[in-house]
Amino acid sequence: MPFEVIRDPHSPNDLTAVFRRLADALDPDYDVIDTVDLLVEAATHFTPAVDAGIVLADAGGQLHVLGSTSERASDVEEAELGIEQGPCLDSFRSGRVVETPDLRASADRWPEFAPLAVRRGLRAGYAVPLSLRDRHLGALNLFFDRVGVLTDQDAAVAQALGEFATIGLCSIARSARTPTAPRSFSTRSTAGS
Repeated sequence: MPFEVIRDPHSPNDLTAVFRRLADALDPDYDVIDTVDLLVEAATHFTPAVDAGIVLADAGGQLHVLGSTSERASDVEEAELGIEQGPCLDSFRSGRVVETPDLRASADRWPEFAPLAVRRGLRAGYAVPLSLRDRHLGALNLFFDRVGVLTDQDAAVAQALGEFATIGLCSIARSARTPTAPRSFSTRSTAGS
């Protein structure tokens, strides 16, 4: 899906501006919620994803939904964590991208998660690990309402967003002197609200 590159440093339509804003996360005083909101919004703006969510691990390795583009995405992510199955969890655990071209065809792999996501109007997914070397911080989950819409270019954009955000999150975690994720994850954010 081609997009027009606009050279306005404040424009949400400029992918370069998004990466510049993600670089702000390297500042130890930058708010992790702002980074997460930018990440999920950019993921749906620059790919055909209709929703996105992000989960991050706390110091004990427990995953929490930290941000999403909608209540639907948040609900699906929370359900995934509750039933302990789904692409985002698999991506976090393995440190690898998990592509789900058709959720209906994934019911054998995730017997509870796949039908739940389909009932919520989601047809495909793409989970990107937020990992640096062997350190797994969380995962970015993109959701699609159709099958077959993710291109190689879209996948590369999603992975680049995830990798760039990981660097910022690691910087925030380092400045907060926590072994994994930054600060407490008691605050959940739905971008745009």
